[in-house]
Amino acid sequence: NDDPALVNTERQKGSSPVLTVWSDIGCPWAALALHTLRTTAARLELPVLIDHRAFPLELFNREPTPKFIVDVELAAIAARRPELGWRRWSAPEWTY
Repeated sequence: NDDPALVNTERQKGSSPVLTVWSDIGCPWAALALHTLRTTAARLELPVLIDHRAFPLELFNREPTPKFIVDVELAAIAARRPELGWRRWSAPEWTY
């Protein structure tokens, strides 16, 4: 018995498949994965609908991801995929 919150079981015949993705919307790696998924589906002309659901890590970890970790991740991804628009935090550090 599939949980409807986790699996889309109501696909109509002939409609596009739905891929449910859970990720932290502030995670650069998740953004890269979604970007890769979308661009690959478009390049291969695969009709897929992406059901993006929020998985906020700071709620599960009970603290935000430390800035120094995010800065390293951003540097790695921004250099490879500038079209994603990720950039380092430019406001004062105390506002992070």
